[in-house]
Amino acid sequence: MSEFDLAPAPGGRRFAPDEVIIYGVDLKTGPNDDPHAEILVRKDWIISLRSASDPAGSQYEIVAAYGYAYEGHCYRFDRPKILVFDTDDGGAAPGARAEGCGFGISADYKMWRVRPDADVLELAPQTDSLRKVLLEANMPGQRPPNTYSSHMMLAHRGGRLTGSGS
Repeated sequence: MSEFDLAPAPGGRRFAPDEVIIYGVDLKTGPNDDPHAEILVRKDWIISLRSASDPAGSQYEIVAAYGYAYEGHCYRFDRPKILVFDTDDGGAAPGARAEGCGFGISADYKMWRVRPDADVLELAPQTDSLRKVLLEANMPGQRPPNTYSSHMMLAHRGGRLTGSGS
């Protein structure tokens, strides 16, 4: 087994068997410790994310997540996910240098220990033409299965199917 397969041991004196360890890069700390994240859409277009209302003492994280560990197993996302979650309610420990699951290779990677019931906002930025992002993504065969219409027929106790018009 290599370091890429191992999740780190639980931290601190409390053991939380259901905690999730999120691995990623901290996007919140901007220039001059101004708490906001910047997303580069194109070389000349930058989107800035910041909280519009910060209650006094509020702590939240904006993270580009690349993977997570849960119940001793490591998982990687197909694409990075931008996650925003609150660390105020004890739902997450502040980002420490990443260890385990292959993320300890750079000091830029951090890890956050998060309770599974913590509130999280996922942002999924995708840049492409409107045709690909909106029109082609919603063509039949590309949509999730739960968006298709489904019909059910009931069988009579004698085995005869009943449906519309019978």
